[in-house]
Amino acid sequence: MLDDMKRNGIQLLGFYWTLGRYDTVLIFNAPSEKDAMEIAIDAAELVATETMLAFPREETTRLL
Repeated sequence: MLDDMKRNGIQLLGFYWTLGRYDTVLIFNAPSEKDAMEIAIDAAELVATETMLAFPREETTRLL
């Protein structure tokens, strides 16, 4: 999966093991939502996924 991400221009920013509702958190930057969704669909064959968009705090506060 990580090789597929690199080939599609997706940059892995973080991979964390967690306790609680989710067992892992994978943070990446994709060229588009479509590219991110393709990775999520591929991963969904193996695990349950939830995809979220995230925005930097500075960018978000400028919108308020």
